[in-house]
Amino acid sequence: MTTLRRSLVALTAPVLLTVLGVAPLTAGLAPQAASAAPASPNPIQVTIQRLSPLAPQPGDTLVVAGTLTNTSDVSITGLAYELKISDAEVGSRSEFDSYAADQDGPLPEFGMVGAAPAVAATEQTLAPGASEPFRVAVDVDTLSALVDLGDIWQVRELGVSVSEVGDVVVGHLRTFLPWAPRSAAASNGVPTPVAWIWPLTDRPHRTSPTTWYDDALAPEIETGGRLAGLLDAGNAAEDQASGRKHARTQDVPVTWALDPMLVSDVKAMTTAYRFTSGSGTRAGAGTPAAKSWLAELRSAVTRTDAAVLPLPYGDPDDVAAVRAGFATLIGFATAFGQEVLKAALGTADLLPIGWPPGGLADQRTVNELRASGDTTVVLSDSAVPPVDGPPKATPTAHTEITTGDGAVDTVLTDSGLSDDADSGVNNPDGSRLSTQRFLAEALMIQREQPSVARDVVVAPYRRWTPSPAYAAQLLADTGKVPWIAPVSLSQVDDSPLDRTVQRKPLAYPDAARDNELSTGYLHRFKVLHNQIDDFSAILPQGGTGNNQIRAFTTAEYQTLSSGWRTQRVLASDQLSALRASVSAAMQQVRITSHQGNYVTLTSHGGKVPVTVFNNLDVPVTVTVQLKANQRLTFQQNGRKTVNVLAHQQSLVELTATAKTSGVFPLQVQLLTPGPQGRQYGPTIQLYVRSTVYGTITLVITGAAIAVLMVAVAIRLTRRALAARRPIAAAP
Repeated sequence: MTTLRRSLVALTAPVLLTVLGVAPLTAGLAPQAASAAPASPNPIQVTIQRLSPLAPQPGDTLVVAGTLTNTSDVSITGLAYELKISDAEVGSRSEFDSYAADQDGPLPEFGMVGAAPAVAATEQTLAPGASEPFRVAVDVDTLSALVDLGDIWQVRELGVSVSEVGDVVVGHLRTFLPWAPRSAAASNGVPTPVAWIWPLTDRPHRTSPTTWYDDALAPEIETGGRLAGLLDAGNAAEDQASGRKHARTQDVPVTWALDPMLVSDVKAMTTAYRFTSGSGTRAGAGTPAAKSWLAELRSAVTRTDAAVLPLPYGDPDDVAAVRAGFATLIGFATAFGQEVLKAALGTADLLPIGWPPGGLADQRTVNELRASGDTTVVLSDSAVPPVDGPPKATPTAHTEITTGDGAVDTVLTDSGLSDDADSGVNNPDGSRLSTQRFLAEALMIQREQPSVARDVVVAPYRRWTPSPAYAAQLLADTGKVPWIAPVSLSQVDDSPLDRTVQRKPLAYPDAARDNELSTGYLHRFKVLHNQIDDFSAILPQGGTGNNQIRAFTTAEYQTLSSGWRTQRVLASDQLSALRASVSAAMQQVRITSHQGNYVTLTSHGGKVPVTVFNNLDVPVTVTVQLKANQRLTFQQNGRKTVNVLAHQQSLVELTATAKTSGVFPLQVQLLTPGPQGRQYGPTIQLYVRSTVYGTITLVITGAAIAVLMVAVAIRLTRRALAARRPIAAAP
């Protein structure tokens, strides 16, 4: 630092702040690899682990603490760090976003409210890759007087600046200070209603009720796992005010976006199961965790303010599936998914609300969601941006969008707050910084129009992977600050529509389409879909036949899962495995006649025998079809439908009529039952040998016999006449 600034610090520090427990910068924490730090012109990476309290009040002490990491390959000496704050409030959300987006941008110039004690360079060294803690505490009343915070709810820019000898900045970090004195709540308007959509989804892990191809779900639902952490966070936030230890803490209603496939998988894991590994099959390890997780889920989703947003079974890639012609399949997956959730969760409130992956969809997909029974669609606000650009005040979430098929009741998620939540997953500056940004941006929304309560909906990424601590903190903090009023998604859906903002037509960006399941994958899926349709058609409707059908259709829904977007190699492998499984099941019903066999007709007409074998555990109904050239005809157009019992074979005989003698090729094929039966299995070629005489042959033969008979008669007549002549000459 310059002499002037050091003097300023010496004079102001005792007045402006109380430095509590400033940690000495000596070797301490475990070194971090330089590669873990983001690309930055500054060699010192600043990470914040603590910024408290959440909502600083008069009389509090503001504490900022974290670590400083030397990401360079040289030692840095003479470090000093200071806290800075802006002298004016943030004026808009766009200004807020600009400051938050550029972590390497300049810090506020006004209000140097504290610094670490100046230490000579020889006494303070941070080696390459080393980390050290820092901690600064500021008296809030003194801070308020310094920058004139007053009683107005607002957001200020805040920052931590790190310098070395010579006052050279070597690291800094931007964040925000939300200021909302509870004593002035009445004069600052109403809090912003915030509703959470809390996703519990995963990728597929099995191809049938008993065929697991990995045990990767087990660690997810165990203590410390992703899904266990998300469930714990939501469950705790829903009931965090029950103890009433903090009168100002509120319960946070949670709308659980549930994939029925996940619930079904966990339920299946509550009993012993086995999965396939490279060395064979092994016992799954998730049974204890599955029992605990499922019980906690039932408790969480049946609370008074909780609700379930039921996703279609497998959480399919809706837009890609509809575009590929599988809209009907999405409807079936939706209905089946609701059956699964009702059976597993009992009295949980299932909302008639659809939420496509990413909150993005085209009109055809929105139409399909509505046709499946969803009266409201949840979309990202980026899907239908305002015509005139961002409005001065964030509009309420409940609105209508106009499509070619009419108005659609819609709830828009706030992309800014949702991105804030997502940013805490891998934020190199610390997840606490993401929480701070989320809370501050929510206050910015309130500050835009303090007297008008506008509903805001937050929906993190479908399969986000936050740490359990971050997920719990983020959700719980929603109920701990005065400028947020936690509400349920149902309350938002029941609120008045926003008709003040004219929005553009529904848009589906190219980037979203590029992220979908690939065209090649969907083409292979179509082959699988047709196979399952054919197999289902021959099985009995009801009873054990339904179990067999459901096993494959359930696997089919899973194959379209949006969870495969980021697991494309594994998705391709499992699609191939499922196709092989379906093919093997289909081959259990087949024609047993051998390719190239001969069938002989010994008369003008005869019977062609075909044997159909059913090795399944259920009876089947198939149609046998015979085809030949025009010289061989069949009764009933060569078709006959037959029922074949489980593990039995049936002899089917069709009457054939040969027009000529000879050997004729005959194609034997199984079809699915019905007038428009589809080909089932491979075609078998047989040969029919006929010895029957044709009409021409009979005519020629008859004529030849007649000529022969005439010739014989003539010869006999001549002989008789010749014999009489000698007798007449004798007298």
